[in-house]
Amino acid sequence: KTPKLPKIKVASMVGPGAKSVNEVTSPERIYIRVASTKDQALLTTLKATLDEYRGSTEVVLVLGDETNRQAIKLPAGLDRESEGMFKLRELVGAENFKIH
Repeated sequence: KTPKLPKIKVASMVGPGAKSVNEVTSPERIYIRVASTKDQALLTTLKATLDEYRGSTEVVLVLGDETNRQAIKLPAGLDRESEGMFKLRELVGAENFKIH
Protein backbone atom coordinates (compact mmCIF):
# COMPACT_ATOMS: atom_id res chain seq x y z
CA LYS A 1 0.00 0.00 0.00
CA THR A 2 1.43 3.40 -1.02
CA PRO A 3 1.19 6.27 1.43
CA LYS A 4 -1.11 9.14 0.50
CA LEU A 5 0.46 12.51 -0.07
CA PRO A 6 -0.93 15.42 1.95
CA LYS A 7 -3.15 17.87 0.07
CA ILE A 8 -1.61 21.25 -0.56
CA LYS A 9 -3.74 24.34 -0.13
CA VAL A 10 -3.06 27.28 -2.43
CA ALA A 11 -3.50 30.54 -0.55
CA SER A 12 -4.90 33.51 -2.38
CA MET A 13 -2.74 36.59 -2.04
CA VAL A 14 -4.23 39.95 -1.15
CA GLY A 15 -2.57 43.32 -0.81
CA PRO A 16 -0.52 45.69 -2.93
CA GLY A 17 1.77 43.04 -4.46
CA ALA A 18 -0.93 40.46 -5.03
CA LYS A 19 -1.60 41.29 -8.68
CA SER A 20 1.86 40.29 -9.80
CA VAL A 21 1.65 37.03 -7.84
CA ASN A 22 -1.87 35.93 -8.78
CA GLU A 23 -2.05 37.01 -12.42
CA VAL A 24 0.10 35.72 -15.22
CA THR A 25 1.16 38.74 -17.18
CA SER A 26 2.27 38.43 -20.76
CA PRO A 27 5.82 39.56 -21.40
CA GLU A 28 6.32 42.88 -23.12
CA ARG A 29 7.30 42.79 -26.76
CA ILE A 30 8.96 45.29 -29.00
CA TYR A 31 7.41 45.66 -32.46
CA ILE A 32 9.58 47.09 -35.21
CA ARG A 33 7.92 47.92 -38.54
CA VAL A 34 9.99 47.83 -41.71
CA ALA A 35 8.10 48.81 -44.86
CA SER A 36 10.45 47.08 -47.29
CA THR A 37 13.04 44.32 -47.04
CA LYS A 38 14.96 45.91 -49.92
CA ASP A 39 16.76 48.34 -47.60
CA GLN A 40 19.75 46.12 -46.82
CA ALA A 41 21.61 48.83 -44.89
CA LEU A 42 18.67 49.23 -42.49
CA LEU A 43 18.32 45.47 -41.96
CA THR A 44 22.06 45.03 -41.39
CA THR A 45 22.15 47.86 -38.83
CA LEU A 46 19.03 46.46 -37.16
CA LYS A 47 20.64 43.04 -36.79
CA ALA A 48 23.92 44.48 -35.53
CA THR A 49 22.09 46.55 -32.89
CA LEU A 50 20.06 43.54 -31.72
CA ASP A 51 23.23 41.43 -31.52
CA GLU A 52 25.04 44.10 -29.52
CA TYR A 53 22.23 44.68 -26.98
CA ARG A 54 20.84 41.16 -26.46
CA GLY A 55 18.32 40.70 -23.70
CA SER A 56 15.12 38.97 -22.67
CA THR A 57 12.50 41.29 -24.20
CA GLU A 58 10.97 39.69 -27.29
CA VAL A 59 11.33 41.49 -30.61
CA VAL A 60 8.83 41.13 -33.45
CA LEU A 61 9.71 42.42 -36.90
CA VAL A 62 6.66 43.55 -38.88
CA LEU A 63 7.33 43.60 -42.62
CA GLY A 64 5.19 45.31 -45.25
CA ASP A 65 2.47 47.95 -45.23
CA GLU A 66 -0.93 48.03 -43.50
CA THR A 67 -2.69 45.89 -46.12
CA ASN A 68 0.00 43.28 -46.63
CA ARG A 69 2.11 42.68 -43.54
CA GLN A 70 3.92 39.76 -42.00
CA ALA A 71 5.06 39.51 -38.36
CA ILE A 72 8.24 37.58 -37.57
CA LYS A 73 9.31 36.89 -33.99
CA LEU A 74 13.07 37.23 -33.93
CA PRO A 75 15.15 34.61 -32.11
CA ALA A 76 17.19 37.24 -30.26
CA GLY A 77 15.67 39.54 -27.66
CA LEU A 78 16.66 43.05 -26.65
CA ASP A 79 17.84 44.42 -23.32
CA ARG A 80 15.21 47.04 -22.45
CA GLU A 81 17.57 48.84 -20.09
CA SER A 82 20.22 49.37 -22.76
CA GLU A 83 21.03 52.10 -25.23
CA GLY A 84 19.84 49.68 -27.94
CA MET A 85 16.23 50.77 -27.35
CA PHE A 86 17.10 54.34 -28.31
CA LYS A 87 19.28 53.28 -31.24
CA LEU A 88 16.53 51.12 -32.74
CA ARG A 89 13.88 53.83 -32.26
CA GLU A 90 16.19 56.31 -33.95
CA LEU A 91 16.96 53.86 -36.77
CA VAL A 92 13.37 53.02 -37.76
CA GLY A 93 11.58 56.11 -36.43
CA ALA A 94 9.34 56.43 -33.36
CA GLU A 95 6.20 55.66 -35.40
CA ASN A 96 7.70 52.26 -36.41
CA PHE A 97 8.86 51.28 -32.90
CA LYS A 98 6.23 50.16 -30.36
CA ILE A 99 6.34 48.42 -27.00
CA HIS A 100 3.29 46.34 -26.00
